[in-house]
Amino acid sequence: MTEQQAELIPTPIGIRLRQSREAAGLSIAQVSKKTRIRERIIDSIERDDTDWIAPIYLRGYIKNYALGLGLDPAEFAGDVVSSRPADPELRSVFNIDRKRGFGERWLKAGSYLVATVLIAALVWQVTQQAVQFSQGRTSLVARNGDQEVDTSVADGVGTEGSERKSTHLAASIASLEKLRSRPVGSDAAVEQAWSAIKDPAPAAPGHSVLQISVSADSWIELVDANGERLEMDLLRGGNQRSYEGVAPFELMVGRASSVELVFDGEAVDLAPHINGDVARLTLGAAEPQTP
Repeated sequence: MTEQQAELIPTPIGIRLRQSREAAGLSIAQVSKKTRIRERIIDSIERDDTDWIAPIYLRGYIKNYALGLGLDPAEFAGDVVSSRPADPELRSVFNIDRKRGFGERWLKAGSYLVATVLIAALVWQVTQQAVQFSQGRTSLVARNGDQEVDTSVADGVGTEGSERKSTHLAASIASLEKLRSRPVGSDAAVEQAWSAIKDPAPAAPGHSVLQISVSADSWIELVDANGERLEMDLLRGGNQRSYEGVAPFELMVGRASSVELVFDGEAVDLAPHINGDVARLTLGAAEPQTP
């Protein structure tokens, strides 16, 4: 190759560095130890096999290689840039932001507003239910002639309800103190319900009335002479219930030490019938008897 041809066809960087290394009488291992560049990288540079090396690192390796051989790194800087293809243009993978239209902005604002209203309504409903539960809202049933009126009482306030098929006063949550407080209001059904609670109506002919008061949580099972189960439930402490049916009654009471009975207007002593704080007895015979 003539000198003119050599000027037109530049010598690759790797060959120039290898020639300089051989002229200095250095091996690849010696250059690696001197420049702290791995032998594999030096060999790849000399063979011009650098596609696997990032351009930014390749420039640094060639610069340190040239300095290790006592050469000017500036002589190779331009060749490094021209010998590698240009880095691909960086493009965003996200959609280009565009100006939102008037309708789109209002749709977004409306969605936020609707969501806020729904959440506020849900929170209000849950709060109201929690308040009602904490105040001990309960359902009361009182006799009104031949019918029974269902009233809802919470903190002394009553509202008229629907008729229920029940033969006892259902007050499984309300305490005796709340039952003794007169409900506010002039509704006729409320007044009748209060009168029935305060002054129970006399039992129907041939029927007996059993009133139960509990000072602690207790359970009862009550069956009348016809085999009808009048009650089988848990009574919360501080409650009172009234039952009407055909005597004699078969009664079983749990936690009997906290229970008081009144049968047809007369108090019943449970002490003789208690075994392990459970009482079993028959009411309505000549004398209350243990079954």
